[in-house]
Amino acid sequence: MATKLIVSNKSALTKKYGAQGQIAIHKAVLTLITADATHGITTSIVYLDDPSTPSHVTVASDQKQNKTAIDAVWAAKKPNLLMILGSLDVVPHQELTDPVVGDSDPLVPSDLPYACNAAYSKDIHKFLSPTRAVSRLPDVTGATDPKPFIALIDRPNPSALLSNYVKFLGATATVWQGSSDLSLSNIFGAGNTAHPCPPNGPNWPIADISTHAHFFNLHGSPGDPHFYGQLGGSYPIAHSAAYVQGKVKAGTITASEACYGAQLYDPVKLGVHMPMSNTYLYGGAYAYFGSTTIAYGPSVGNGQADLTCQYFLIHLRAGESIGVAGLKTRTQFIAANPALGPTDLKTIAQFLVLGDPSVFPVVTRHQPNIHVTTIPTIPWTEWIQDLSIVENASVVAGDRATFAIDRGQVAMGAVAVPRVEAMPDMQWTHVETRNYGFEGKVGGDAKLVASAPSNLVLDVWRGHAPFPMFLIREHRTVNGHDDVRVYVSR
Repeated sequence: MATKLIVSNKSALTKKYGAQGQIAIHKAVLTLITADATHGITTSIVYLDDPSTPSHVTVASDQKQNKTAIDAVWAAKKPNLLMILGSLDVVPHQELTDPVVGDSDPLVPSDLPYACNAAYSKDIHKFLSPTRAVSRLPDVTGATDPKPFIALIDRPNPSALLSNYVKFLGATATVWQGSSDLSLSNIFGAGNTAHPCPPNGPNWPIADISTHAHFFNLHGSPGDPHFYGQLGGSYPIAHSAAYVQGKVKAGTITASEACYGAQLYDPVKLGVHMPMSNTYLYGGAYAYFGSTTIAYGPSVGNGQADLTCQYFLIHLRAGESIGVAGLKTRTQFIAANPALGPTDLKTIAQFLVLGDPSVFPVVTRHQPNIHVTTIPTIPWTEWIQDLSIVENASVVAGDRATFAIDRGQVAMGAVAVPRVEAMPDMQWTHVETRNYGFEGKVGGDAKLVASAPSNLVLDVWRGHAPFPMFLIREHRTVNGHDDVRVYVSR
């Protein structure tokens, strides 16, 4: 069973929203914890300023204290996923020294250090071995009304098939057309292209804005809720947070190469619309990937921001959770660039992963391995005695689900005990035919027919079981993942 650790700061939330607001947020978190449990995720929350927390935080804005506390809690809890709950005025970014000489960012606000075991430092070189699947679910910096944040925490995040993520909105500054088209071909398949800006944007047709995947290679500026195109010396608005508000489709995944595209600024203090990232997340998006500062990438070919944004969307579309997609993006970028230059170093530090790390936007029709082993021949009722009923239970990426087959058949994409129930998230490539007959061809209309009571052990990529099942509470770790045994009821 996967484990998720939520970290936040109670005093910082209370300062923003008052005591009652903080209590309401905590209740929303408890609701989330209950919802996670129905998806096979054990979630806990730790307030970093709680005196019982190891190396607890006494000053909410102290970056070193926050890094030290999160490291201590991670070591104590050993979770699979880490979710930072709140914006930078709740749990601060780690401000790292900008390695790029001559640009206007003296520091690079980053969540990368929270993904690494290395101790507090302002040197990006210290954080090039990320091992933690970390993301941030931010509220709006400087906000005083907790209701939108509570709605974000409470919101259900059902997965969808990859077919929902085939159509996309891709927008590029006209001068970067070649680079953006290459990125979109790498993400969505050869021949896909971006809308050049200008002449396109910012009032995108609903058919474009309502797609589930958004990619932007546009200009951005600090404290600005707009992205800009470019043609020659002209920089017209190409994307506007105010226009996006209320139009984003639930489940949208977004990657933006824009400078400051994920900067979590205080909109009230600046007198502008809330940031693009908050607008997307509050509007229903599951994941937002973007930069806190000036981002880099070539006008021809791909590099830096192009690659990280590509990797993130590719991993999400392949069926990874938001947290794992972020971790794989970071490790892949570092591995692909053994001699990291200044702009590469800045890139790996500046991009934020925003959203709930345990959410899987995409359910893939992954083909896992199947192992069949004999189980003792005992009455079905005896199996039930040690099990508890879980309605609409689910298994998550990397879990191993064991389906006990008393009799009947298991067909491609369905489980039957003894009747067929639709289960489109799962299929397989081969099976040990112990106690089973194998009919049909792999990848086609294959089915397994049980000739004796057996266990069908299914390595699951991702799947929700749309039928009642019995779930054993005991589990063990197998190859870094939890072993969850799920028995289908008759």
